[in-house]
Amino acid sequence: MVIHDIGGIVGLAFALTHSDKVKSLTIMDTTFFSDYQWHAMAKTWRKPILGELAMYLMRYKQFSAAMKKSAPILTDGQIKSNYDALSWRNRRLILRFYRALDPVIFKSWEGQLHSLSEYFPTQVIWGEKDTYLPVALSKRFATDNVHILANTGHWPMLEQATEVHKLISNHITLEG
Repeated sequence: MVIHDIGGIVGLAFALTHSDKVKSLTIMDTTFFSDYQWHAMAKTWRKPILGELAMYLMRYKQFSAAMKKSAPILTDGQIKSNYDALSWRNRRLILRFYRALDPVIFKSWEGQLHSLSEYFPTQVIWGEKDTYLPVALSKRFATDNVHILANTGHWPMLEQATEVHKLISNHITLEG
C-alpha cells in the first residue's frame, strides 16, 4: 500500500484495522497525529463562508503560486494538470474533508502506530521542503526506514518520480 496526504489518513486507518490485507506500506507526506496543526490554507478552508470564498476566488495564478511554494520543482504542466482537476465539485469535497476532520480524532489511533512495522514492512518517503506537513512528522511512524528527499516539497511522487519509484520498487521487492 502506498499512501500520501489525505489518502494517508484513510490508508493508515485501513492498515491498522486490516493489517492482514497489507503486504507492505509506504507512507508519504501525511499526518496521523493529534497534535498536528493545520497549515494556513487548511485553516481558511475549515471556516464556513471564508472557505467557500477562498475556493471560489482561487484561480490558476493563485493555485500555481501555492503549488510552486509547496513543491518548487513541479513543472508548469504538472501544476496545470492538477488545477484542471480542481473542479467545483472537488473544491466542495476538499472543504467537506477539512471541516469534518479534526486531528484530535487521531489520539485514539496514535498508540497503535508503533506496531505498523511489526505487521508489515514500512517505509516513509518525505519531501524535505514540504510546507504543509513538517519533515519532523516523518520520524514519528515507528520505522527507521525513512527517506527524506532533498529539494522536494509536498509531492515527492511528482517532484522526484524516478527516485520515489525506485524506493517503492526496492521496498516491495526486498520485503515482499
